[in-house]
Amino acid sequence: MCLNRVAVFAIKIFPKELASRIMGAISDKGLPKIILIPWIKSYCKIFGVDMSESEKSVREFNTFNEFFIRELKAGVRNIDSSKKSIISPVDGTITEFGKIEKDIFMQAKGKTYSLESLLQNHGTAKKFEGGSFATIYLSPKDYHRIHSPVSGKIAGYSYIPGSLFPVGNFSSVNIGGLFLKNERLITYMEYPKGNLAIVKIGACTVGRIRTSYENRVFDTSMKTKIEKKYAKKIPVKKGEEIGRFELGSTVVLLFKRSSINFEKISKGDRIRMGERIASITD
Repeated sequence: MCLNRVAVFAIKIFPKELASRIMGAISDKGLPKIILIPWIKSYCKIFGVDMSESEKSVREFNTFNEFFIRELKAGVRNIDSSKKSIISPVDGTITEFGKIEKDIFMQAKGKTYSLESLLQNHGTAKKFEGGSFATIYLSPKDYHRIHSPVSGKIAGYSYIPGSLFPVGNFSSVNIGGLFLKNERLITYMEYPKGNLAIVKIGACTVGRIRTSYENRVFDTSMKTKIEKKYAKKIPVKKGEEIGRFELGSTVVLLFKRSSINFEKISKGDRIRMGERIASITD
């Protein structure tokens, strides 16, 4: 327990934003292949990245960030085609899921937080009270593009500035209100049976979140909350790319009350983008 407290203190005082900016700058830099290729190969070996799924080979990337946000070969992810299915928007691990009790739901092992504090909008939070949630953690080895869980329309988004605490298992268990401390980008969607919020949470060395539907980048240099509603909502198909983490993190899905039923998923399950995680209720 004492070691945990020391580790938490170290995480809190570590210059997370500075480290993320430096890492981002290096990752964007067109390094000589003699440096870049061994770096990518070492990363793949350490974290177990499956490069057989990548559209490009290691030698074809010009920057580390290009590798990190790599596209997959066509057909390596199957999108569940059932009209009632809700798919995982990412590759990752299911860390929590279940019902939202009034406006409270679980971060990890007894640590909870409220919808309103996560979304920072009272009216929007009320829409999801009593609904359902699922939290999916993206590890360093995972594919880092984010796809639409349903076919529907993007109604708007909200960017909430914050810090960049790491979001792995240790931090989730030991740092209260972790997701409330970090920057996050929330995409709001409408689909025939309800509303959905896709909360993309930044983390240490994950200094940027990019949207595909507006091709805009959000990072910790932005100190002001941004809210946008589209006058003309943007149609997207299930499985269509809607964003990416430019240097792993976490996605939280929020659903309205009585709008979905979770499939046979469990905490700790590895999930791939396109696999069914829930079904739309009648």
